[in-house]
Amino acid sequence: MQERQSMLPLLVIAGIFSLFLLFNPEIIADWRIYGFDDGTYSHAYLMPFVIGFLYWRAWRQCQLQLRWNGLFYLLFLASLLGLLWLIVAQQSLLSRFAIPLVLAFALASVFRVNASLWVPVSLVWFIVPIWGGLNGILQAISVSAVNWIMSFSHIPTFVEGNYVHIPAGTFEIADGCSGLRYLISALALAVIYAFLNLSRARSVAIFFITAILGSLLTNWLRIAALIYIGDYSDMQSDMVRDHNVFGWYLFVPFLIVLFYVGSKLEPRLPAPKPPLDASAFTGSPVKAILMVMLPLVLISGVTIHLYQYGTLRWLVPTFDVDRGVGTSIFSEPSPVVYVWSSREEENVALEGTQVSVQRYFFEGETEGHRADYYLNNPVPRGWRVTDSLQSDHYTRLLIEHAGGQKAVLVYWYEIGQRKTGSRQAFRIYRLIEAVSLNNRTALHWIFAGCGDSSCRVETEQLQRWVDRSSGAR
Repeated sequence: MQERQSMLPLLVIAGIFSLFLLFNPEIIADWRIYGFDDGTYSHAYLMPFVIGFLYWRAWRQCQLQLRWNGLFYLLFLASLLGLLWLIVAQQSLLSRFAIPLVLAFALASVFRVNASLWVPVSLVWFIVPIWGGLNGILQAISVSAVNWIMSFSHIPTFVEGNYVHIPAGTFEIADGCSGLRYLISALALAVIYAFLNLSRARSVAIFFITAILGSLLTNWLRIAALIYIGDYSDMQSDMVRDHNVFGWYLFVPFLIVLFYVGSKLEPRLPAPKPPLDASAFTGSPVKAILMVMLPLVLISGVTIHLYQYGTLRWLVPTFDVDRGVGTSIFSEPSPVVYVWSSREEENVALEGTQVSVQRYFFEGETEGHRADYYLNNPVPRGWRVTDSLQSDHYTRLLIEHAGGQKAVLVYWYEIGQRKTGSRQAFRIYRLIEAVSLNNRTALHWIFAGCGDSSCRVETEQLQRWVDRSSGAR
């Protein structure tokens, strides 16, 4: 009669995941705002259950063996400190990418390293919103592919940018048509299937290539089919207006084909049964487990936030991206700014020129609470840039309104005593200041309307004043 195996490995894994998320609530909020609430990551709701099942399966097969590893423990501490540094610096993409690494090194510190330990935690990469950088690339590829497919049709087609014009109407191949959601879902399923059923590198490579190419082809055929439907129905079909569901009608049959291909790559063999000793450990496992779990509590977003603000007011942070300056909230013109903490505004008479000075301050509580948040735009709505000059301390723009009015605009970002008009330089400054746990930032914005089309007088007057205000030399 077999001995009943200990559930300690499963409890350790559950404890590491739970403590990490519980004491870093900003990560949960980030996933909720940018991951689970985005249609591109709709599969994310299933990933926690898949990860849990894979670890339960590994436990049933006695592949989770407790074993101390000092090297991975050092990597765990280093990656945890690095993650907190990136979070304070509000480097969202890098911090999202680092999350699975912290969890993987934490698990590897107290478990024997094998595929059953690594693969489930790697699926966290399909939850965190790190894939957006591929959107533009896939969008451009989709436009070219659809243009090529439509060249074989009888429908007169003209492609202009991301727009496909046919006699019945116009289709926009927007960000949501890039096929990113199908690619991410196909990759996640490929990881799971390859882990469970494939063992040879050649088989894994063929399966992944099939998953990638098939998911992209499915999206191209979806767009082309919608164009055909739009032409046939004179743009009246419901599918033209609500085309997301239609894509899954094509993607699901592709998955059936994908799994059929996978079944032909390798014969199914019974998995070998390891010895029933899943809790083997040299020394005291309790001490080793506590050595991993204590840093998850002490080196965490909760402790950092308590140190910075003395409160946990952002346990469920959120904001409304429709709330922006530059609409009707403040006097026009104004920059487009979101979720500021405080704001100052004054009008300065400068040698006959009226100058509007606005300052926005950000406490750095969430990814969106910073001066250079990607939705923030120093250029007011309805204006366009005609000329620009960037110095070490600020950026100066000549801008023109749609109605013909011209103006001079100067702005700079500030953190600590560091000032710059460059977003790239400001990212570096945020990393430097994060070492001292400072992520409070500011945007300084100065606007002067021009009396004539050259803006020469206003530019000279404003630049002298700004050089004194910004600390430029």
